[in-house]
Amino acid sequence: MARWTPEEDEILRTLYPTRRIEVLVGLLRRSAQAIRIRACHLNVKKAEGYHGKRARLPGEDHAPA
Repeated sequence: MARWTPEEDEILRTLYPTRRIEVLVGLLRRSAQAIRIRACHLNVKKAEGYHGKRARLPGEDHAPA
């Protein structure tokens, strides 16, 4: 498998805490396991209170549809 690029690492740091793994699989074209392992390697964790649904981002008034 290809090495992780700095751009992919940045996407992972930005989106992993609040997005479902399926979204990242489609975006990064990597397996869920590879994404979880890389997130662990980068010490990136799910956001506090994350329960599988996208958390609201700052400035969002309502939950997404």
